[in-house]
Amino acid sequence: MPADLMSNVFSKSTENTPSNLYALCELWDFAGQKEFYATHQAFLTSSAVYLVVADMKDDISKQGLSQCFADFQNIGEYVDFWFDSIHCHRTTDEPTIIGHFDPPILLVFTGKDKYDKEADFKRREKELDEQMHQVLGGQTKYHHLHNKCYLSNKNDSDEEFEKLRYAIYEAARKMGNWDMSNLAKHSDINIIEKEDLLLFLRFQHNVGNIIFLKNIPDLIILRPQWLADAFRCLVSDRVDNRKLHHREDWMLFTREGIISESLITELFKSKVGSQFSGQKNNLHKVMEKLDILVKIENSSYIMPSMMPSAKFEDVCTNVGILAENCKRTSWLCFKFEFLPHSFFNHLSAWFIKQYTPAKWIVLVDKSLYIVEFACLTLINLVVKRFL
Repeated sequence: MPADLMSNVFSKSTENTPSNLYALCELWDFAGQKEFYATHQAFLTSSAVYLVVADMKDDISKQGLSQCFADFQNIGEYVDFWFDSIHCHRTTDEPTIIGHFDPPILLVFTGKDKYDKEADFKRREKELDEQMHQVLGGQTKYHHLHNKCYLSNKNDSDEEFEKLRYAIYEAARKMGNWDMSNLAKHSDINIIEKEDLLLFLRFQHNVGNIIFLKNIPDLIILRPQWLADAFRCLVSDRVDNRKLHHREDWMLFTREGIISESLITELFKSKVGSQFSGQKNNLHKVMEKLDILVKIENSSYIMPSMMPSAKFEDVCTNVGILAENCKRTSWLCFKFEFLPHSFFNHLSAWFIKQYTPAKWIVLVDKSLYIVEFACLTLINLVVKRFL
């Protein structure tokens, strides 16, 4: 890097001119159903401002063990989930003077119009603050919260929404990834080495402009929305199964998470014709790399996020741990203050890769409820190996 590069760029880019107040950005709306959890990892980035939206009437509660593997019953329960997911992308920058972490989170409560009286609104606002402190207080992920807003789509004026827009602007303005375009325009920047190109691609991937996986260097997805649309073909609750010709395949997929090669092709075609069919092999590579799909025998795949879940109590009963004559080996349990939600998806995928279906079906008492059973059985196997 040229010696005068940083000083040259920042001495010119810090001028308080209107041209420096604009930035190219994209607006992403992430689905909250559990089937989509495994796909979030491809699009979340540290170079973003996150708006977590919840209804004021819903209580904010901490996720229990059973909630890790199933849809949440109340939208207020998503708040803790999204703070965990975003915390996975915390930057290495030192926190600000007031202790904020990046990427920033703005918590937006809707439904303010349900509280007509000012006293009722203030009381509910205080209740939500107390719930936030109870669920997130004392945890590092709480430091991502930069601001809170209370809005009504029915009654609030444009001025109230302007406050939210300004809060987004303020959060983005304080982030440390500005002026990269000015750095790239410097006359001494000249990318000719392969490592320089890879560095550039990794940076563009990290800020969410492209999708580039170092294990698949020949594939560069210039428009991430294209990949999101491809995921939606397979992971969506809006697929019209009346148009599918592979009825048995579809039932197997929805009930057990096993999807055939022919059904994948059919689902790609059912959405947008042949747009994704021509890139099916590349899409397979990406989804296998992200553990969204796991290859098994007979030209079929398993999608861990679509596999059925079971209650922890049912797992204990089926394994026999609650029986008086239980002969199971000891379980090695680890307790984490914070654990990424995608961990369970990757663990399930690793387990499927390590053991053939015939083996792990026997291990879990001929059941395909692998998400929780796999964790428990895997712990038994690990303990046995080290005893």
